[in-house]
Amino acid sequence: MDHIFTITPPGPFDFEPSSWPAWIKRFERFRMAPGLKEKDGAYQVNSLNYTMGDKADDILSALQLTDEKEEDFEELNPKLDLATAIVQVRQHEEVKRQQAVLRALDDHPPRIIRFRLRLLRFYFNIIHVPGKNLITADALSRVPLPAAASEAEQDLERECNAYLDSIVESLPATPTKLEQIKSAQASDETCKRLSRYITNGWPRHRRDVHEQLLPYWPNRSVLYEGRGLLMKGERLIIPECMRPDILQRLHQGHQGINKCLARARESVWWPGLTSAVKQMVERCVICAREAQTPVEPLLTTELPNRPWQRVAADLFQWQNGNYLVVIDYFSRYIEVCSLPGSTSAKQTIARLKAVFARYGCPEVLVTDNGLQFSCHDFAQFAQDYNFAHVTSSPRYPCSNGLNG
Repeated sequence: MDHIFTITPPGPFDFEPSSWPAWIKRFERFRMAPGLKEKDGAYQVNSLNYTMGDKADDILSALQLTDEKEEDFEELNPKLDLATAIVQVRQHEEVKRQQAVLRALDDHPPRIIRFRLRLLRFYFNIIHVPGKNLITADALSRVPLPAAASEAEQDLERECNAYLDSIVESLPATPTKLEQIKSAQASDETCKRLSRYITNGWPRHRRDVHEQLLPYWPNRSVLYEGRGLLMKGERLIIPECMRPDILQRLHQGHQGINKCLARARESVWWPGLTSAVKQMVERCVICAREAQTPVEPLLTTELPNRPWQRVAADLFQWQNGNYLVVIDYFSRYIEVCSLPGSTSAKQTIARLKAVFARYGCPEVLVTDNGLQFSCHDFAQFAQDYNFAHVTSSPRYPCSNGLNG
């Protein structure tokens, strides 16, 4: 009984460059089977296309053969080795393209990083299509569909309303005054236009803004309308008809420019408020009179007629030691005495007696109000030695003459 040998064709090519040489060898063995090699070239090419699978057209088109040569397997066979290099080049280009698209996260700005993180679970290709090549408009992708507010949006709305209520309640104005301001805003033409801009959005360019609202342009991002009141942050926007009255209320008490501006920053605002407050305070007679604080003239100490007529004394510390310094107003001579143990009045009086015994008793002795100099013992010492004891101003020791 004769045995029948069956040669099966190789499986479809997986389009991997590393597997191409092995696959083409399997196909060559299959082609050498009896019956296939004797067929014409077109038959063998069709067998190759069928056996290769879905990627056959991509590889064969890369060989750049004419129509006649595509039907001749003898012309095709020598170039099959070239197809290996072509597949490798195309695979390398695909890897480079993917690397260009999937850059490191650190190379992107924060907005793109957040977008990339949301898309990490998807595999996608980014293809740029110029606007002139778009056939249909993408308006439907930009217009949101009407939908009911989510629970998070409702919570946000409630929080915003509660915040507005807290701002209005904290305003330093009575409910009656708030109603007057609301009514004045509703009847003021500038406030009406401002309300429309806040509701419908501001123009993109400053040149398109109405001339009455040009002063509001720099602060447009913090202007809003809450509970029927136009506000800037936590301050009410005052219409023009009520500004003189508000200025008088801010100036009540004649507290000066800084105090008036501080009160205004807590409650009201309009363009040019700072300049208006400064002009009102500067024109106020009472504020001008009270603002003039006379400067005390500098009093200099008269030079004595002779040495040791007027002297000054004070205590100081140096290298953990206490010392008494005595200086003459006329000659600027300095005498320093050590105070071992303590700085009591008794020690101080003893050192002064020693100094006076060497240079004489002065007519005037100037000191500060230290405990050593303001006690009864020192007053008795001044009376016994017959000199005038002058002390400096309280809490102003620098007036202690040369020792200050």
